[in-house]
Amino acid sequence: MSPYQQQAQQWPAAQAGGWGAPGQPVWDGKQWVQPAATGASQWGGVPSFNPNYGNFTPAPSAQHASFTPVPQRKKTSVGALLGLVGVVFATLFLLFFLVGTLFSDDSTIPTAPSTDTSTGTTTTEPTSTSQPTQPTQTTGSSDDEYRNDDYTVGAPGLHAGAGRPEPSTWDEATQMLTDNALYNATVPAPVRCELSPVDLYSATPAKLKSYFDELTACLMRVWDPTLQEAGFYAVRPVINIYSSEIDSPCGALPMENAVFCSANEQVYYATDLPRIIPADARRVRMVIEEVIAHEFGHAVQNRTGILPSGNAWQNNYTSKDDESSANQVSRQLELQADCFAGEFLSAVQQSLQLTQEEADAVALTFYSIGDDVLTGDPDYEGNHGHGQNRVNWLAQGFAQNTLSSCNTFRAAAADIE
Repeated sequence: MSPYQQQAQQWPAAQAGGWGAPGQPVWDGKQWVQPAATGASQWGGVPSFNPNYGNFTPAPSAQHASFTPVPQRKKTSVGALLGLVGVVFATLFLLFFLVGTLFSDDSTIPTAPSTDTSTGTTTTEPTSTSQPTQPTQTTGSSDDEYRNDDYTVGAPGLHAGAGRPEPSTWDEATQMLTDNALYNATVPAPVRCELSPVDLYSATPAKLKSYFDELTACLMRVWDPTLQEAGFYAVRPVINIYSSEIDSPCGALPMENAVFCSANEQVYYATDLPRIIPADARRVRMVIEEVIAHEFGHAVQNRTGILPSGNAWQNNYTSKDDESSANQVSRQLELQADCFAGEFLSAVQQSLQLTQEEADAVALTFYSIGDDVLTGDPDYEGNHGHGQNRVNWLAQGFAQNTLSSCNTFRAAAADIE
């Protein structure tokens, strides 16, 4: 039994409907439904070739029940420590030498202990099964200890709607999903992220927007240089806060939700979303932030051709009444966004001083929004993935900074259920 199952039952949404309705899990499918105005007509005359996603070459299964934050090593700490040790030993050596010379010619000069740098005991990182030692570094530490600190974050919405790669053939759509250049990139770590304290459960819409703008700045600092490494670029999404059901270019958006809309490359956040967070994860930092990181994961997919290619195949399967295959493509997109959220959390964990409690609360939340957990049916075939798989892909991204580890389109069938 998963360690999250009993806790997940405390989540009121799993019992009260909401996102628990079959086929409508949290972070619903609106983020990948493109309106006809975005050019869906180019897929008229659907090619007959249909890839069998279940038969793609499987990648190693992601077997992570939970994950543990591992402090990133400082670039300068080891050298500074060894230098200090050297000074201490040199001082002791000189002291003993002077004492021996002054008091007795026959005195034995003590031999200073050798400094063995091969053991590296001061730089050993805990394994994923050990209790984490929290880093002492704060966000005010030396600039040279963070990656991408020279990156300038652009304004929200800058370059939105332009330059998005889209497939022109079915073969190209398949290639963008399975062999995308993004999978050759590496997410940098550690990356600075500075967030102002705010109570996300009581903040006004204006304060929520300001806070999430800070968060998207952190997301851009992690993701835009990564995408540029692969030949793409990211767009910082505008954050829209809403407190009642609204219409968007991607359709009507319900409450208790967070959505990335590919039509305008913006994120929509419902003010009552915190109500569906599991009881044990409420008011724990980084839980809601990782919901936004998941949505930003769709923005990454959108800017690399993955999302429009997945949309095309989903629409193709749906037009042929093949909902099972359409749901599978949806799950691959959603689980990949979970993996991308894990990548981001790993990159900023040192700067934000991530704790084990926070990591566990994030994992619990992702588990709780699994299709099987929401519906209460362990065999349910939904469009977002089973709870344990959602945690597995989150942990996979957290543990591996190479984006090939997030390629859900070459994963084993069991890992994308």
